[in-house]
Amino acid sequence: MARCIDFDSQYSVNDLMNALTCKQITDYVAYRDHLCYEPQIDLINHQNYEEESFSLRKDGVYLITGGCGSIGIKTAELFAKHESIKLVLVNRKRFVSREQWSTVMETAPESEQALVIRTVKHIEESGSQVFFKDADIADEEQVKRLLAEVTVEIGHI
Repeated sequence: MARCIDFDSQYSVNDLMNALTCKQITDYVAYRDHLCYEPQIDLINHQNYEEESFSLRKDGVYLITGGCGSIGIKTAELFAKHESIKLVLVNRKRFVSREQWSTVMETAPESEQALVIRTVKHIEESGSQVFFKDADIADEEQVKRLLAEVTVEIGHI
């Protein structure tokens, strides 16, 4: 049986041995500041929750990192459902150019790229605008460049 035990720098080899020999509920545990953390999953009944309301500025500029990933594109779709806005989808890698969209749709209609393309078309048909930018948000210089480009080309975030 394998376990994943994550320690911070305050722990010793003896602490590791104790962790290996103790009974844990889960195979994943993290020790921080002499406290033990284990993941917990709780079932919720999503039908008991109302969709939270939030407001967006009409024609406001909204930047979504990981914008072409599954969570990012769903977030973009949710935002556009509420208001006509300008969405900037940021990814580490450049998204396929609009000129190549028909090729993607013909050759790989079930791909992740095709899903993003369909969603973006739907968003734009509803009155919002979508822009694609590439930047690694872990790189401060790339983020500065990205924010400057967005401000000049699209508007203030």
